[in-house]
Amino acid sequence: MATTISNPLVVEFVHAAPGALNFTPTRQLRVFDAIGRVTTQAAVATSFRISNVANNITDAASLGNNTADLLGRAGTIDDAFYVVAQSGTLRSTLTGAGTAAIVYVYCYGA
Repeated sequence: MATTISNPLVVEFVHAAPGALNFTPTRQLRVFDAIGRVTTQAAVATSFRISNVANNITDAASLGNNTADLLGRAGTIDDAFYVVAQSGTLRSTLTGAGTAAIVYVYCYGA
């Protein structure tokens, strides 16, 4: 059976500093991609990961070490956890002291 997909929803997480940011969808979402970009560099290894709080949806995507404007993309998406329930939580977690980044999570409504 084929599924018709409407325009994708892009969730933007603006990390001013390392840590976790949450988004609560008003409908069920399925994550199909995640891309991050360093906006403020620091001399440490930096990465981001997407989760539904309880389980990781993506692997830890590297954003390099001391490199501004570097793009990083999730290498894997776990098909056991990529669905985020309506009123659930989609979380972006950034690691790397002193680093700021923007993470874009691409989803479609299910």
